[in-house]
Amino acid sequence: MNVRDEAVVSAEVQAGQGEPGAQKARLTLPVSGLACGGGGVISIEQTLQALTGVIRAYVNPATEMAYVEYWPTEITADQLATAIEQLGYETV
Repeated sequence: MNVRDEAVVSAEVQAGQGEPGAQKARLTLPVSGLACGGGGVISIEQTLQALTGVIRAYVNPATEMAYVEYWPTEITADQLATAIEQLGYETV
């Protein structure tokens, strides 16, 4: 699984804080299968935020998009997508 087509996933790398030369990335990932009520949103956010290398995660249920800021030297976009899929949601 390669995260995903560039049309689906946008990641931008920025100069990070911490280690000299460290780069952080932002990932925007469509998530389908979210129901209203917020349980899925909370589950996804908590799961992502528990992963090593994730700085912050936010899921917007109205747009069905996950926004993740992370250290790509510690975790990959594919691993982030897989974590969401293991909860039973689809990443398009």
